[in-house]
Amino acid sequence: MNDPIDLLVRLVSGTADPALLHVPATWETVRAHAPSSGVNPMIAFKAREHVSGAARAWCDRVLMRCWSKHTRNLQDLSRTIAALEAAKIASISLKGPLLAQRCYQPPFVRKPAQDLDLAVMSADLPRAQSALEAIGYRPQLSIAEAKARTHHLEMYHDTLPRVELHFRLSHGAIGIPVEEFFERALPWTLPDGTKALVLAPSDLLLHLAL
Repeated sequence: MNDPIDLLVRLVSGTADPALLHVPATWETVRAHAPSSGVNPMIAFKAREHVSGAARAWCDRVLMRCWSKHTRNLQDLSRTIAALEAAKIASISLKGPLLAQRCYQPPFVRKPAQDLDLAVMSADLPRAQSALEAIGYRPQLSIAEAKARTHHLEMYHDTLPRVELHFRLSHGAIGIPVEEFFERALPWTLPDGTKALVLAPSDLLLHLAL
């Protein structure tokens, strides 16, 4: 098990002997490679019950940071959805904290997102941009430039996470327009009671594959 990635995969999947974590060289390999591989919180969650002392303290720090970031992401998502709803704009939450809520247990073991991805119908983009500008966001590109170059309009804020307003699901200017996904979107309630839409299961699989 000399390959660090193989080791991490086996630990996350539960196919590696947890006793390996007591080998100092193995533990240092885990600590060195888990962050860059995006599995830091999953490794910390899996390892915590099998280690003690400094190793358990490391696990606790990782999990606390991820829990805190995930909680803030949910709050930021609620704020963003509320701003769009106030302008009567429907949106679908893509990836990020709601993907974690749907697919991970506990949710914060998914590496916390650094931005928020929301699908918005192309016709609603100008009003969506205005709604986010009203709470302090600013666009990186004009809508015309974004549509010509990419699949989303990026909105930036000085203190809040970047918001990506997807008018195509992915793959830049050749991606699938998001309109059809609204027909199949499902309701989801955030922990604070905010109502959101998420992709239907088959559409979620398509999005993750893309």
